[in-house]
Amino acid sequence: SPGQKALSKEMNVYLGKVHHLLSERKGIHIKLCVGASALDKPALMKAALARQAEQLKKAEKMRTQQADNQPLQTTLTPNSTQKSEMLTPKIIITKQQVLKLARQRQERIKRTLIKLGTSSEQVILCQPSISKQRKQPHVEMGF
Repeated sequence: SPGQKALSKEMNVYLGKVHHLLSERKGIHIKLCVGASALDKPALMKAALARQAEQLKKAEKMRTQQADNQPLQTTLTPNSTQKSEMLTPKIIITKQQVLKLARQRQERIKRTLIKLGTSSEQVILCQPSISKQRKQPHVEMGF
């Protein structure tokens, strides 16, 4: 899924089959390449915005609790719109963050195969890259 590094149930079943093939043929090596698609950047942005909104809610709740415990003061304070603008940093999702997600997906697949008993030397990680196509993110497996 875009923005996620977890493996689906279907992928785990497929990796079981790949492991079986690799355990029967110790001379075979597979390469894990690509790892991200154009859909990942917007998904990472959506997740970052959700985390930021949750953090702002918590911060506002803490401020409200602190204000309830303070004596009434007459001071000039920014209005709520200004407060949220001051507290809300701009979120930027970089190419490096997407490539990091691609690498994490590749590593997760390799770790899963190793846990199944596949030799570490049989699984080679390519330099992670981002597919230009707007389709589901994937790790390409090749021999």
